[in-house]
Amino acid sequence: MFVLSREEMYQYDNYTINVSGIPGEELMENAGKGCSEIIHKEILAEKGKVVIFCGSGNNGGDGFVIARYLRQWGHQVVVVLTGDQENMSPETQVNFQKCLTMKISWCHVTSLRAWQEAKIQLAEFDLIIDAIFGVGLKAPLRGWWGELIEIMNKASVLKVSVDIPSGVDANTGYSPHAFCADHTLTMANYKYGHLIETGRLCSGEVKIIDIGIDPAVYEKFPPRGRMITEEDVVYPSRSRFHHKGGYGRIAIIGGSPGYSGAAIMACQAALRAGAGLITLFHPPGMELIFESQLLEVMTFSLPVDNAEKLDWDTLERKLDQNDVILIGPGMGTGKTATRLVEYVVKNW
Repeated sequence: MFVLSREEMYQYDNYTINVSGIPGEELMENAGKGCSEIIHKEILAEKGKVVIFCGSGNNGGDGFVIARYLRQWGHQVVVVLTGDQENMSPETQVNFQKCLTMKISWCHVTSLRAWQEAKIQLAEFDLIIDAIFGVGLKAPLRGWWGELIEIMNKASVLKVSVDIPSGVDANTGYSPHAFCADHTLTMANYKYGHLIETGRLCSGEVKIIDIGIDPAVYEKFPPRGRMITEEDVVYPSRSRFHHKGGYGRIAIIGGSPGYSGAAIMACQAALRAGAGLITLFHPPGMELIFESQLLEVMTFSLPVDNAEKLDWDTLERKLDQNDVILIGPGMGTGKTATRLVEYVVKNW
């Protein structure tokens, strides 16, 4: 499962249209129909009253397709057009005209005053669908757009976003004003904005809609991001006859009085990740704390001579028995910690 940037999504769309030969209108139809099926079968338990906010871009075009199918399947649908008809893409214009032909109720809102004059009571609906801005939005919402989004968010009604919540940057997830959805129905793959920053909070449950992009396109132009799932993890096989030292020797240098937890958790994480043999290097006097908590980890008190200076020769011999060093968890920022970091950076 991939995670796409705005630019990558555009690239796959353009390739599908210009090389694979699937018209943009067909991709929009697939997107809108796929969203409609999930809304009809999974989100709305029965026929309901739906208001769809549509922009003039392709995201709004998806919204018009959704309006058509939901109306066809018996739902009451009202469309709120928030953009200009003159700025619609050809595909969006076609689907807007189809909504008019079907006599779907609609109103045109291009200001907060126009919204107030429309006298639409959002509380009367069973579902609000946001199809205003898609992944192309790069600037934060300003002026009446932010006020409209706030009005939509305050309504105690189930909410769905098409592709990505309006106001969220698809690449960064950032937004000072964003529609907060219970469900987001996104095209082809996750976008970064669904998973980070404000976008993660506003996307709700994200479901992916197959719009007809050939999987071979991802092999030809591999995305930079990939979602790791349980199915992606392949655990290495281990022989019953091997020694634990054959599966990675890890030295962890960490811990200090009052900060033992970080070192303990680092050791536990190394065990869980599959390390075979782990040694925790810690300040003198903390043996009891670590040995009572870490039954499968060896502990080693940092060697200090009679003048309370680190015995570098002994430390080097001990560290040389390991494959990996982790230094820092709970170690503090004192002089000894500083000298240890300098030593490891220079000598390891």
